[in-house]
Amino acid sequence: MKDKRPLYVTGELELKSPLFSSDWSLRQHDAELASIRRRHYTSVVDITHGGRIVIEPYAQGTVRAINGASEVARITRESWLGRRWEVTGPGFTYDLASQARPRHWRLFLANGPVSDLEGGFGSYNKVKIFNQMAVPLSAVLLAWHVVARPWEAVAEPQVFMPAP
Repeated sequence: MKDKRPLYVTGELELKSPLFSSDWSLRQHDAELASIRRRHYTSVVDITHGGRIVIEPYAQGTVRAINGASEVARITRESWLGRRWEVTGPGFTYDLASQARPRHWRLFLANGPVSDLEGGFGSYNKVKIFNQMAVPLSAVLLAWHVVARPWEAVAEPQVFMPAP
């Protein structure tokens, strides 16, 4: 029987991608936690110690994380401009909000900050994540997904596919 408990991460993490690449790496202390492949508005996350999460747009303003056939988390746009999001999953609810500084975002739990996301100087090809407490990996990945490519996260998947 597979372990269904979510994977939690804490401390400093880094998501990196070479410029114009679809390949990403989630690292902590020079160890790779996951490799990510962005493809056609979805992200496929291969976790180093086993498991795969697929992140995909689900409905207008909603993106979900799927492990196998079950949804493990979702993020829903809460503001018209996409500056506030709600991240939910079994046993957790976080709020993701942009900060006054460009390319800075913060995850909140009960109005208290738990995680900071900082994009690179001119792009989001490098995102540093500072977790003050343990946060589900799926919540971190969903936050990164909507921050790094927001135009994909706000539309339904059918909008981006050619009509048959």
